Amino acid sequence: MNGFRRKAPESITSRVARALLPLVMAAAGHSVCFGQAAADPPVFRVCVKDGAATQESVPATIELAAGWKERCVLELRNLDAERREVTIEAAMPPRIALSEARIVLSPNQTRAVPFLIQSLALEEQEGRLTVGVGATECVLRVRVKCRPDPQGLRFGVLDHFEMQGPIASMPGPPAGGGKPGAKDLGRLTVAPTERIAEEMLEAMRPIQDLGCRAYRMDLSWRIVEHTPDVFAWDRMDWMTRAIRSPSGAGCEVVAQIGYQPLWLSDDFPANAEGRQKYSRWVEEVVSRYADRVDTWEIWNEPLLFWLRHPGHKPDKSRPGQAPLSREETDALAASHAGMILSVIRIASETIRKRDPGATILSPGFEDFFNVPGPVFPEYARRTYERLLTDGMAEHVDGFCIHSYPAGFPGKAPPLDDIPSWREFDEAADTGRLAELLARHDVRLPLYCTEFGGFRVPRKAGAEAETAAALALLRNGSILAHQGFRLVTYFELYDWGDSMTYLVRFQDQHRTLGFAAYQRLIGALSGATACELPQIPQARILGSDYGGVVIKAFRRGPEDIVCLWSNAATPRRVRLRETTQAAGDSPLWEHARFAPSGDFLTEKIWCPGEAEARDFEVTVASLEFHILSRTSSRPGFDWLAGADVSASTK
Repeated sequence: MNGFRRKAPESITSRVARALLPLVMAAAGHSVCFGQAAADPPVFRVCVKDGAATQESVPATIELAAGWKERCVLELRNLDAERREVTIEAAMPPRIALSEARIVLSPNQTRAVPFLIQSLALEEQEGRLTVGVGATECVLRVRVKCRPDPQGLRFGVLDHFEMQGPIASMPGPPAGGGKPGAKDLGRLTVAPTERIAEEMLEAMRPIQDLGCRAYRMDLSWRIVEHTPDVFAWDRMDWMTRAIRSPSGAGCEVVAQIGYQPLWLSDDFPANAEGRQKYSRWVEEVVSRYADRVDTWEIWNEPLLFWLRHPGHKPDKSRPGQAPLSREETDALAASHAGMILSVIRIASETIRKRDPGATILSPGFEDFFNVPGPVFPEYARRTYERLLTDGMAEHVDGFCIHSYPAGFPGKAPPLDDIPSWREFDEAADTGRLAELLARHDVRLPLYCTEFGGFRVPRKAGAEAETAAALALLRNGSILAHQGFRLVTYFELYDWGDSMTYLVRFQDQHRTLGFAAYQRLIGALSGATACELPQIPQARILGSDYGGVVIKAFRRGPEDIVCLWSNAATPRRVRLRETTQAAGDSPLWEHARFAPSGDFLTEKIWCPGEAEARDFEVTVASLEFHILSRTSSRPGFDWLAGADVSASTK
């Protein structure tokens, strides 16, 4: 079964946590789903006269929150006394989704053609609508300006541009310190040459194509101070500028500031001298990059990395050896929690003094004991309990975890093994985290700075890419639905020995995982989760992953549903509408990801007055669907309920 752990039935505490989650989300800046009327849509007007199309009026600029969709209308008036065939084409960016591309206007007819506009870029963009009649064309400019949506979900990616890819071959000065491997760190500190810098900026372009809002990088203490008391900043200076630059990644910077130098004593942070040196490091790095870093992640996976240090643990706590007794687990958890908390306090105090506007995250805790791995669950649970009891939440602005439901690096379940996919979903579910935070009355926003890590060997066929892409969609949507403010994929390229990539660097091949992540980012950026009483499968926590899974979201005028199936046979899902409000003309989008045949198919449509308003789809085993409904009456008030039944097809 691929080593996935099946969870126990939902406990009373978990049910309480699920009931409290809307309050936790509200305190964290997330909204719970309520309906609200949308403003009148922007209208682009074109008239057809004497067989030619002419612009009448267009909006000067359409302003919207990044990621949100704006429902617009192209109004076509035929002033001629004969029928005219009209073609409509869109040039992007921004994204323009047309409900119709070819229509026929009767004499003296006026026709409204709805379409959607969406942008994830914060700089102003200009697209085009080309309206053709016969041999003539009329080009309409579509100007879009986005504002940040600080409360909504953001997606990101991470990689190691500072040491891999084009820059990996650069020579550099040797490092001191007398530790094995230290001499190799000097080459990681020099700035790229002009030629390599251009190659690196070009290599960052897929990050913008994905639509990522954040890039998580290592501002590694081990690299910058590879020689004691000498800080080598050149490469990190270049990296932080490149990530923010529109010519590079064009993202906000999430900086992880861990990894002790090789010359530092192995018992860091248990000794006072090591903590003093760490305090100086945090002072240096935060003072230097306060104007470039948006979010500080205090350390990376301390349970895993510090467990490796012989001075920190008895031999029996090593992965793969005999489990510890309760007394040994308690003692080890208390010891590590104290060390972790000392590091958090040191970093938090300095960041709040030197960069008061930044977001401070807890260390990125690994796997959160949902799946078996090198950090065994009982030790992890007790460590987190101790950290929360001792007041960790007072020193950070967000609780940060890493999510690897298939392990790391992980192999997605086989496409013919449905039970393993159910176990995968259960491992990705963060219900235990919500339960833990609720038990300690902690209402911190949630962040996931690493998720995925699905292996795709370089010579893998379509099946391996498909499985990894479907796993990415599930993993990402579960995290999104459970209130995470930032979700970041590991990783972009296949540099070094990494096989967890979205893009193969050598030939720039974009995997199916890239297409899946790009579509998921477009579908859920800026969205907030909804729990729908009408649909039992749409619970935020405690979902039954054995059949059809439904995750509901709200984003401005748009209602979104992600659904997939772990049932052995196809299921028919019907979302039933209430009586439609006067003037409400919803625009639907549907994306289907399939384990066989065409991986991604999409369509957009606007039901006519006489058409059925209910949406019905057959969900085959392991398929993933994203349904979007943009209207003047968002908030799922239109939804009467849902029917899920066996398919007769």
